[in-house]
Amino acid sequence: TYSTKTFVEICRTFSALLLLSRALVMAPPQASLSPETVRRAVVALQKYTGQNKESATSLLDDDNQLIYLQIVLKKKPATPGKLKPQRIPLPHPLWNLDDNDICLIVKDRDDESKKAAKKRLAEENKSGVNKVVGVSQLRKKYEAYEAKRALCKQYDLFLADDRVIPMLPRLLGKFFLKRKKQPIPVNLASRNWSAEIDKAVGATYMLPASGQSLGIKVALRLLWRAPWKTCWP
Repeated sequence: TYSTKTFVEICRTFSALLLLSRALVMAPPQASLSPETVRRAVVALQKYTGQNKESATSLLDDDNQLIYLQIVLKKKPATPGKLKPQRIPLPHPLWNLDDNDICLIVKDRDDESKKAAKKRLAEENKSGVNKVVGVSQLRKKYEAYEAKRALCKQYDLFLADDRVIPMLPRLLGKFFLKRKKQPIPVNLASRNWSAEIDKAVGATYMLPASGQSLGIKVALRLLWRAPWKTCWP
């Protein structure tokens, strides 16, 4: 149950979000959305999540809860021509290489290719990448559903050579999609793997939409404890 004051705040929150959604839907294709409208919606949502934080149970009380930007399209898109996620840089990264277990999927021809990738990561002193898996290994060792599920649960984040991204949905299966752990593309053709990994982890990604709605990870709930201006790009 909510007090009268809390209920009024919740109503104001959803009113602000409703105004934002209407502005997005009704705006002409070339029109720009007012930054002030977006800021009002962000502040309202920040207050709402703060109120929920106080009344949340321990099961749902998670500072690392992701906040999504939900986009609704007027028309269902045609079959996507590109299977690679589109990168969107973030002012505040969602992932920390030091605090997460990360698996890197590489383009390999044999075990030597995988060993070379591990050696290069060590030479560039790239911490956070705990395991390197080759595409050939996915085909053999992780062919069974149970093996795919175990791999998915073992790591917090998956990175992959962007050249093999199109073939990964078939190799990894639907379990990765359900857990929202689709691998993040990394340009491993670059000479500086460390910089490319940092760039990949410091962004969010828009996946090709199969319907009229798609969600994009944009922030962690933990960041919203600070004043909203410090979290705004």
